[in-house]
Parts: sequence; C-alpha cells; structure tokens
Amino acid sequence: MEPISAYGNLPTSVQVKDTLNGVPDYQLSVDKKTLKSFNDIMHNMQRKARLNDCIEHLQKSTLTNEDELENAVTAFLCERQWSNTKLKKQCVSKLKVATKERNDFRASRRNAQRQQEQQMLSSVQDQKWPLVVIAGSKHSRKGRTVLAKCNIPRNTVVCDYHGELLTYNEGLLRYEQYGDNNENVYMFSFNYQGRNYWIDAVRQCRCHPKTRIKGRLLNHSMKTANVVPRIVLLNQLPHILFFAKQDIAISEEILFDYGVQRYRLSELQDWMLS
Repeated sequence: MEPISAYGNLPTSVQVKDTLNGVPDYQLSVDKKTLKSFNDIMHNMQRKARLNDCIEHLQKSTLTNEDELENAVTAFLCERQWSNTKLKKQCVSKLKVATKERNDFRASRRNAQRQQEQQMLSSVQDQKWPLVVIAGSKHSRKGRTVLAKCNIPRNTVVCDYHGELLTYNEGLLRYEQYGDNNENVYMFSFNYQGRNYWIDAVRQCRCHPKTRIKGRLLNHSMKTANVVPRIVLLNQLPHILFFAKQDIAISEEILFDYGVQRYRLSELQDWMLS
C-alpha cells in the first residue's frame, strides 16, 4: 500500500523524508486515528529501510557463527543508534537465511567442480575421449588427423596433450637429444605457477602402451585453430587440456596453434602456415 492512500484526508503535499532516521519534523492537525495510522506506516517503512540497510552491509561478511552474527548486528545498529529488539531479531533471522543460501550455493558449486575434475582425470587416465576420432589425412604431408566425431559445443574439453611430464631441465635435455628430427614437434613446453615444464609425447607413453593417443596427433593451424590448450591441475599435477574455442561441426578437423615463433616460419611446411 502506498503511504498516501492511508492518509485519508491528509494534504498530498506532505513529503516523507529521511526514512532511515525517523519521522519528518512537522505537525498535522488531524484526528488521533488518522495520525496513528500515519505513524504506523512510517514506522514500518523506517524498520524496513533499516532492515535492508543492515542486511546490505552485513550479508557479504564471512560470519557463520550465530553469536558472531548477532554481535555484528548489534554493533551495526548501535553505531547508527537504532536500538530496536524486533529490528535486531529480523536482521539476524534474514542474515542467517542469506548465509545458508550462500554457503549452499558455494558447496554446490564446489561439488560440481570436483565432479568435473574427477571426470577429466578419469578421461586422462583412461585416455577415452569419445568426442574425437583418429583418421587418415587427405593431405599427404599431414599424416593422421583427429576429427570431431559429433558436434562439439564451445568450451567443451576435447582431449588432452598426453605424454611424459618433465621438468624444464629434463625437457631441454630431451629436446636437444632429438635434435633436428621431426619428432621434436611432439614436445610441448609450458609455464605453470612460475615453473617451466615439458610434455614429451614423441614416444608412446608407458601408461598406455597399446592406446592411440589422440592429443599428440592434433595438427597445427595459425588461422583456423578451433581448440586452445589450457593448463588444468588434476591430481596435484598440471595437465594440458584442449578446449573448443567455438562450436565444432561433426567431421571437422581438430586444430590448434603450436605457437611457433615467427622467425621459424620460413622453415615450416606450407600446411603449417595455413
């Protein structure tokens, strides 16, 4: 109900100001019943405004203990000189509900994240990536290719870059051992939390001796890459997962940018420049 509708025959020019801190300082020559109705409305509006003000300031706090919550409400109301038992109870009650809803939401989000991470870890350990398939390439210089087995939505995990995780020094030594051999294209270097790592996918990994690893067969494209590598921590170790940059159509080749340096472009084959 709008306040003016309860005033009866009160002047419509009366303005309600400063609701948080009390009824405006003016006097009206009206009967007691109308004045009481007006005061009740003003007090309710005032209490509601103060309640919202208290909740707005305290709902983002990390207080979970009931005693701490009540003490915080008491301190807030005293600071503003709003001493009202009913107001305090309402504030505490609403803040408890808001805190519970926030904690439930965060717990639900953490559970969903844990389930997603567990699913990713299982896919990495089993090397089962059902969205893509290995196929021969029409381009003789490419060899094998990896194609989308179905339509893949944007931001979906397609597969991982699977191989032996090495420290920077181990990877550098391994890289130098391979020399100018074309196999070095299977070496993936990256930085995670200030430390440099390598993933060596040159040889078939020991953990999957009979499995065709899909991630190591992804071809390069600077212009038409449709997946992007991202670092994800799984089981306390960094892994490289490929996420779809865009919606990928069925039978479309999965490509990513190897990130080769510009000065080496002249050494690359034509298909790598496309």
